[in-house]
Amino acid sequence: MNISQRRVAPLYPSLKPKETESFELLKVEELKFFEDAFQKLEDKYSNLYKAKRTSKCKKLYERYCLANLYFSTLIKVGCRPGVELLGLTFSDIVETNSKFGGGYFSWSQLNLKINSGKMSKRNGFRVIPAPVQFSIILDRYCNEFYGLDYSTCISKFPDKQLFSYADAKSRILDFDDIYNDVRYDLRNKGLLRENIKIAAYSFRHTFITFALVQKMDVYLLAENCGNSVNIIQKTYSKLAASMRSAEIYEINLYASLKNTSTVKDKYEN
Repeated sequence: MNISQRRVAPLYPSLKPKETESFELLKVEELKFFEDAFQKLEDKYSNLYKAKRTSKCKKLYERYCLANLYFSTLIKVGCRPGVELLGLTFSDIVETNSKFGGGYFSWSQLNLKINSGKMSKRNGFRVIPAPVQFSIILDRYCNEFYGLDYSTCISKFPDKQLFSYADAKSRILDFDDIYNDVRYDLRNKGLLRENIKIAAYSFRHTFITFALVQKMDVYLLAENCGNSVNIIQKTYSKLAASMRSAEIYEINLYASLKNTSTVKDKYEN
């Protein structure tokens, strides 16, 4: 076999957990500021490409479109930053029978097969539901850069890395610089708190904690996020409990005692 025929392994971005992990939680409005910022960047470079139509502008537009797809998904599914999403190929995107939208603007509910990252080596792949926004951005991306809808891309390019340029074979993009620029800009505008360490990992911790606050089943949450139930309870339950403190304050102890007395009296009589 000659060198040109050898299969080239995907080049994953290196992970730096000591630099990126943070257990700080974002506020709802801060999450929204991040989402809006990534969408605005995609819009900005889309308009730039439409105005100039150069290959350089096209590459920038493609990169920011993929960055928007990556970060909007990261915020809403609780994956670990890095290869869990960046390792996706088109074959890891699974269409379901559920639809949303209507007419020309109709998309399938998509599931994502997560088979990259540290937990996949131990427990195998997991399948998680993609947010609605994933289907919408993916469809826009495939139409712009492949000239096809995402269903056709899934069947035609099963081994193609999703987070690489359409005309590239294996190089996976790294969006750390885009994230850092967005965070810096939001802080400069006073839209993020200054006194906490916000990293891309904060999206995961915020998702898991908010899910617990909203009483999501811990076993389902653990499966979705690639953690054990024990880790979810040990790491996040305290955070969730502090956010649900109002429920503790609303407990009417005397009403509970009164109900107990009523039951007791009933049996004694």
